[in-house]
Amino acid sequence: MGLPIIVICVVVALVLTDYIGRLLKVPDRLTALIAVGTSICGASAIVATAPGINAKDEEVAYAVANITVFGIIAMVVYPFLAHWIFNGNTTNGRPVYRCFNS
Repeated sequence: MGLPIIVICVVVALVLTDYIGRLLKVPDRLTALIAVGTSICGASAIVATAPGINAKDEEVAYAVANITVFGIIAMVVYPFLAHWIFNGNTTNGRPVYRCFNS
């Protein structure tokens, strides 16, 4: 049952990132790199995809930097966002944002 959810999430992330890239008039190769980085597994997906679409080194570097910066922001924000969304419910008897401070 988990596989269809994963496939749906990956496809939605690819399509949504591509759509936003077109709205912002980002070059197609850079949009593709950011889309695979967002939807698959970050920098390694970007580096693996780059030769297949003949991406320039600058596009690869920008896409990797973009995914890394937003990933760091997400790691800091998500615990607090989860605490707010789930109204302070606890996980294993601890508040959500303290689960990482064992």
